[in-house]
Amino acid sequence: MKHKNKRLHRIIGVVLATVMTIGAMPMNAFALGDGVYYEKKDIQTIAEGVTYEKSSRLYKAGWMDVYVLTMDANSSDTALKVIQSVGSVGIKTTVPKLATDNNVIAAVNGDFFGSGNPMSSMGQVAKDGEMVAAQNYYNGSENKYAGLYIDSEGVPFIDYVKSTMGFYGAGGVSLAMGAKNKMTDFSKPVYFDRTTMTSSKQLDATYSTLSKIVVSNKVITKIAGPKEVVDIPEDGFIIVMNKATAAANLSKFSVGMSADFSENETFVFRPTKTIDNIDFGISGGGELLRNGEYVSQGLIIGQNARNPRTMVGVNKDKSKIYIVCIDGRKNGIGATHAEAAKIMKEYGAYDAIHFDGGGSTTMVVQKEGTTSPSVVNVPSEGSLRAVANGIGIEATGQSGVPSRVKPYVQDSEKNYLFQGLGNTINVEVYDGKLQAMNVDKSKLSFSSTIDGKWTDNVFTPSTTGKGTITVKYGDISGTIDVTVLEGVSGLRLSADKYALSTGETANLSVKFVNKDGYDVNADTSDMDWEVDDTSVGTVSNGVFTAKSEGVAKVTATAKGVSSSITIGVGKRYIAINSFESARNMTMYYYPEDLGLIGSSNVISGVGSDGNSSLKISATFKANSTTTQSVYASFEKKPIVFPDNTTDFLYSYKGDGSGRLLRALVKDNTGKSYNIDLTTSMDDSEWHEGQVAIPSDLTSPVTLDKIYVSALNTTTDNLTSTVYVDNLRVMAPTNVGSGITSGGSVKDYWNCDLDSVTGSDYEVVSAFGRSSGGNATTLSKVLTQMSNGAKAIAFAGATNVSNTTGVPAVIWKNAYATNGTSKFSFVNVATGNGSPASANPEQYKYLQDFMDNLSKKNVVVLMDRYLWGSGSYNTKERDALHDIFETAAHQYNKNVIVVSSAGESNYTEIKDGVRYINLAGIGNTSNLQYLKLKGNDKDLYYEFVNVK
Repeated sequence: MKHKNKRLHRIIGVVLATVMTIGAMPMNAFALGDGVYYEKKDIQTIAEGVTYEKSSRLYKAGWMDVYVLTMDANSSDTALKVIQSVGSVGIKTTVPKLATDNNVIAAVNGDFFGSGNPMSSMGQVAKDGEMVAAQNYYNGSENKYAGLYIDSEGVPFIDYVKSTMGFYGAGGVSLAMGAKNKMTDFSKPVYFDRTTMTSSKQLDATYSTLSKIVVSNKVITKIAGPKEVVDIPEDGFIIVMNKATAAANLSKFSVGMSADFSENETFVFRPTKTIDNIDFGISGGGELLRNGEYVSQGLIIGQNARNPRTMVGVNKDKSKIYIVCIDGRKNGIGATHAEAAKIMKEYGAYDAIHFDGGGSTTMVVQKEGTTSPSVVNVPSEGSLRAVANGIGIEATGQSGVPSRVKPYVQDSEKNYLFQGLGNTINVEVYDGKLQAMNVDKSKLSFSSTIDGKWTDNVFTPSTTGKGTITVKYGDISGTIDVTVLEGVSGLRLSADKYALSTGETANLSVKFVNKDGYDVNADTSDMDWEVDDTSVGTVSNGVFTAKSEGVAKVTATAKGVSSSITIGVGKRYIAINSFESARNMTMYYYPEDLGLIGSSNVISGVGSDGNSSLKISATFKANSTTTQSVYASFEKKPIVFPDNTTDFLYSYKGDGSGRLLRALVKDNTGKSYNIDLTTSMDDSEWHEGQVAIPSDLTSPVTLDKIYVSALNTTTDNLTSTVYVDNLRVMAPTNVGSGITSGGSVKDYWNCDLDSVTGSDYEVVSAFGRSSGGNATTLSKVLTQMSNGAKAIAFAGATNVSNTTGVPAVIWKNAYATNGTSKFSFVNVATGNGSPASANPEQYKYLQDFMDNLSKKNVVVLMDRYLWGSGSYNTKERDALHDIFETAAHQYNKNVIVVSSAGESNYTEIKDGVRYINLAGIGNTSNLQYLKLKGNDKDLYYEFVNVK
């Protein structure tokens, strides 16, 4: 078995020649796929014949994350499986729970479903030659619900199946059936056999008015009333109906009467197919692709709206099955029906359909080196929705017999090792069902193509470079590709929280850092810990425990290097709003075109604190499986939380509808989170709630909206009313400041340039923002910068007039490339806050430029510091860093990214990339420019004082 490295595989497009002369944005730059400006892929083999891929991509419309399971339809090691609740029929639960209970290694949500729990899926389930579950007259009047089916030859295909069924007794009596093996409201009779349950115990425990007809060997043997539990005969079935249906029909039937159940299934595109030839089947929604062409037949949800999507497809020769999820609403833009079809076709699908999407869209995967499936996408509602069923991938090998060995580097997701440092190689051994087995360490043997010393499973490399580690376990083995980097130069200490209440704890983590800014995780048990004031807090096993109010300095030391942080202890409650005065609210609705109705206003006479509260009313549309939300927005008079707020507290009075109450909070960079205030309004009493504010939001944080959500609706209970009051926050009285010392290493590129000799070196200079600067001062800057330089460069806002005669590279908030004989320059525009907002196309230009550099040294000019708090959203920061790191690590380039923010000059090294901030005129008391000296191999720099 081949094991793919966990490293990120980036898509590289057609190679273009790069012209390194003074120039503007290239006009003929290509796209990474049609309309895709940037893409990064993480691809893993999770089982023989099954790969998992995450694709993070940027379109003109925004960011999108796509998750793809590709399965070899001919593999004997895996099989598809419809996953449903275990033990009880029709119980909705989350996809991770379904996956765990059904012993699958990957899964997505499946068919649509109605409200209520228990409540079965709406569509069909086929297994081992039987239609296990279906509704009567499914797809009867139109081809609405397509499905994925696999026949007994292992061939997957997409089709519509029409289902009809009936129950007939002697003398021509019959029942108009509702469904087979489904939990419904039983207003129409439902057939149950032993493929689903062995008795009516669950039915009678759940519903108090059900009557049952028991049929054994085509004869009615019993007619049972409400609460009377009956066994389902092995050679028969039961017919179940509610009180009203029983009153209208039960008298037609009697014990001893001949009776039988009949059903018929017809495949629309393959009329000669029969259900007894089907090993697997599940229906969903409408089609996306048919014969390689876009179609929109069947049930289409939000055809022109970008939503989260769950989809399946097969390729033209029916050898591959694709299971795909697309995030939306919360994490990325989502996809329209046509966009979803295009993505399915991109991956190779020839026929494809969609399943339930929106808030239901969930994918779980047992990734390499793990022992159970975990959620890989970002569900749009901020929490996992309970669903009726799903599609799982099952490993079908022999249980209890070792079949796969997976080694992985304990302290590095990128499989980096440090020279001279003991690196732990962990090993997972899986059986044929990919269940983790207990590892007999005596059967393990380790080897490496890199020189070094093994002590059990700890490898200490003595050289740098790339190589392979092989782990044998009996007669099977696994390998990983690793990169050995130069050894430890520093420590980087951090905490998951820097502001605590007395008695709270913060988890500490430490990374070893080498001279080029690469890092690996360090074991906190290997640290020597010191706290300067143990009355404030103490450290044990890598956990800081707060004891009393104050600020404590925590220091970790190992391998002769140290790093320190401060943690503040003490919090206070702050009242924000009790809605004792009128408030002008704005209403929003999702979906926008559904015609939802809502209102919000401050009313008196109902309150938990004082006499008033905020009332939010909502009216939803009936019979919808799409999440509907009614938003009350505070945009006309924002509610702003104090700086460093850690928790949001509130009171609410629900309506017993079971619906969700949520809040949307956002920070000054536009980053937002949906927070559950309650996942179910179960009664109409006042309740107190408290939720944590996400730690990556940058102050000030604003309460943007409070809203009510209905996950699905029937014709009943379409209105909701909720009251909200007594808004408070918890904010720290003492705040830690993160790293105070250590955490970085002295950069060996930063040196006295007079000591760097050689005729092949070239000098260039760079300065920070100069806009608004004193003319005399800027003249001095220009004179010194240009002395001996082949080019001078300016980051940030600049209005300098270059009269030196030396070519100038000036950042003008527009993408451009420039160069000298030894240096390449690239300007990255940031527009209104990010490169994507300025011009998303520059990502493809930048990536192509970096991928095809001919020169060793590259200087990137920007305005804002990439790693500054609130400077960039996480996706853009990670994408830019990925492009820069690839150039440095994979293409062995010397990469410096120059920004101009704040009032300090500093350097931060990450993964081989130097991020240097130049304050420019922002620090007139310590005015400096950056002088760089490079040749075709090395690059050095120093900060030079302007005299």
